[in-house]
Amino acid sequence: MVRTPFSCGGVGHLLSFFVALSFSAAFLSQALSFGGANSYYLYTYRTDDQVQVLDAMQAAGLKTLRIFISQMWANQKGSNNYAVADVENPVGVYNDNILSMIDTFMLRTQQRGIKLIIALHDRYSLGCWSSDAYVQKYRIPTSIDCGSRPTDNDLTAFYKSTAAAADMDRRFAHIVAHQNPNFGNRNWGSIPEAILGFDIQNEAQGHQLNGAIPNRNWICERAAQLKPRLAAGVLVHTGGGADIWDSALDEHFNCPYIDVVSIHGYDARSWASALPPVIQKARSYGKRVIVEEFGSTGWSTKAAGLKDQIAVFQNLGVPWMVWQVNKPNNYGDFEVFTDDTASWSVLSNGAKEATGLQGAFSWPELSSRPSPPTSSPPKRSPPPFGNNKCDKCNVPLCRGGCFCDNNCDCRPSFGGATCDKCNVDQNQGGCKCDNACACKPGSCWF
Repeated sequence: MVRTPFSCGGVGHLLSFFVALSFSAAFLSQALSFGGANSYYLYTYRTDDQVQVLDAMQAAGLKTLRIFISQMWANQKGSNNYAVADVENPVGVYNDNILSMIDTFMLRTQQRGIKLIIALHDRYSLGCWSSDAYVQKYRIPTSIDCGSRPTDNDLTAFYKSTAAAADMDRRFAHIVAHQNPNFGNRNWGSIPEAILGFDIQNEAQGHQLNGAIPNRNWICERAAQLKPRLAAGVLVHTGGGADIWDSALDEHFNCPYIDVVSIHGYDARSWASALPPVIQKARSYGKRVIVEEFGSTGWSTKAAGLKDQIAVFQNLGVPWMVWQVNKPNNYGDFEVFTDDTASWSVLSNGAKEATGLQGAFSWPELSSRPSPPTSSPPKRSPPPFGNNKCDKCNVPLCRGGCFCDNNCDCRPSFGGATCDKCNVDQNQGGCKCDNACACKPGSCWF
């Protein structure tokens, strides 16, 4: 999704679709559905807020969570989050601080039975609402609002550039090769118990003049480079388009390297008529479909809008991911959290219902779920290393250190990094920090 709202509407009937699918009952008997959510910068939240949101998602029965690898500003959308720089700046020079933040976050999601979908890049960082290193290198024209002024942000040259494509492939390779110390130092491409898949790019080529798609094979070409780097059970997702029609390009279905065609849409009235043909096409090509973004807004209409759309998805047996879970909730925009009790109840009821429904696709990657911890995990004793003093706060960030504040998180102004080593056992390199950034061996173990 672009980081501004779209409008929503009503839904329609589905009878003809079920007639068309009646031949496939045997396949459907092995299939399932599920509900999930976007929260694209949740990994940048301070620890307490992050855990609160994840616990709420777990309790609601949400099974997937989508995040973006992109520069994030502090206190976005009213959240108490840290700023973090993108993984590369300039292009080809990598700073893994953002990936290290996600390492810890990944452990927390996996412990709660929630799998990640990770967008490897955000189209809207290409000079539309935000500008990353690619804008400077490839001299991409920028726009303050490419939704209303697409001519200001013409990406034709970028998406047709072989040099830009090669740079993007190297970015993707670097990210999926990153090793997570919480999972035996395995690279991200080999952690299927925590990662459902990777989006090539969020809404690639979206919001171009007259809906132009500069390079219809761009997603498939990137997928061809990415797919061999992923273990079995880690899927390649397209990342969606700006609307349903450009999410479902024929080239996506024809591509042998794509597993999941991600569908985005914010006109609720369109789902009942537009989605069934997409599902049929996916199944004829051996692909899967997920409604990766949808949402609803309005003080008095958000809950009803979500409920109507989820009803369509449930009837079709298609998994869905709402845009977006966020603390704080925003009644006037797409953000939703537990204090909007009506909307949160709709999401929770829908997600719990979805897991018991017959689905249009099989998702074996979600069939075996880890035993998630409770919101109050058992206490652990600190390891017996004397007083376990550590001074990682006095070690440069680039060498694995952290600068701690009173909440035991890193201050982003010191190199833009965040680490949660305070929540890692000391015998695994972590520290429990007091106000002087030394370890307290007897407190706050979880």
